[in-house]
Amino acid sequence: NPTNTENIPQVGIYSKQVHRFLIDRFTTLIRAALTNPVPVRIGTSGQSIPGWNRNRRHKDGLTDDELTLTRIDTLDGKSLAVLVNFAAHPTFLGAKQMEFSGDWPGQFQRTLEALIGQNTTVLYYNGDEGDQAPVARNDSGPSPWERVNRYGTELAIVASNVFHSTETQANNAFEFHRHEIDLPETSWHPKFLETG
Repeated sequence: NPTNTENIPQVGIYSKQVHRFLIDRFTTLIRAALTNPVPVRIGTSGQSIPGWNRNRRHKDGLTDDELTLTRIDTLDGKSLAVLVNFAAHPTFLGAKQMEFSGDWPGQFQRTLEALIGQNTTVLYYNGDEGDQAPVARNDSGPSPWERVNRYGTELAIVASNVFHSTETQANNAFEFHRHEIDLPETSWHPKFLETG
């Protein structure tokens, strides 16, 4: 994003070292998981939570207020992992603070892991967040840190309720849908080389 509206520092142009580091870490992770596969029960559910995000470009524009949660448990019901999808840019903190903070998703993940317990790993992933910004919770104060903590903590409480109401089952069939669309021809942003 060369015109970076959040003023977050750019990571620059492709780095072979960073690419290799990530590939090595993912390879190690996948190989470790393959050494001890565990049968699981999986369930997915969602909840509409209006007022948690807004369209940052158009005051009355569309928002995606669906929080979707996938729960992965062992066959005996112990929680292993939780995947949470919600559309809201992590933009409460500025560029300098982003160097060492996960913004609200970091607080969200830590809080939800604590609420669920059982050594559960929570992974937040962005929804279709193109124009979606978080809405600070009431009375969260002027501090961006307080907004991060309140938003992440309170959203984790909502997600915890969704988690506890999500039923799981064994022998799930994984499915996907693919739909191709025609996009305009690819072109570089005029200021692309200035971002590296």
